[in-house]
Amino acid sequence: RVHGGIENILTEMSANDCVISEEVQQAYKEFWKKRNADGAALILKVDKDTTHVVVDEVFESIRLSDLADELSETQPRFILYSYKWQRDNDRVQFPISLIYFKPENTGPELRMLYTRPIIGLQQKFSINKVFELEDAEALSEKWLIQQLQAAHY
Repeated sequence: RVHGGIENILTEMSANDCVISEEVQQAYKEFWKKRNADGAALILKVDKDTTHVVVDEVFESIRLSDLADELSETQPRFILYSYKWQRDNDRVQFPISLIYFKPENTGPELRMLYTRPIIGLQQKFSINKVFELEDAEALSEKWLIQQLQAAHY
């Protein structure tokens, strides 16, 4: 049984409910324009009171290993991450990845709250694949490249 105010939130939301705040949309526009070789991250969270997706943090220059240190062991987050990817054929890309970080220690009600906006985020930001991550320590450039290659980027 889900307790407290979150019970009302979960029963009121439909499966594809996703309200992406204006702040997130504006932050994404700025994020998308910048191409940082070191990597940039836009961290999003779900406001439990409104169920809107809002900006948690913005990192203009951050490596994945440093970003891993910023993540909570109990709080899920959506991470939009962009960095310079030097392909084997010397082609350079700046893919924007959507990472759904859901720590193993996250309670079921928070997991459900964070699962619902995924499709809306993908559609809003034209992202084909969501990479799921449960262990922040696994977040690395090697991990991301494996995810990108598996998704045929």
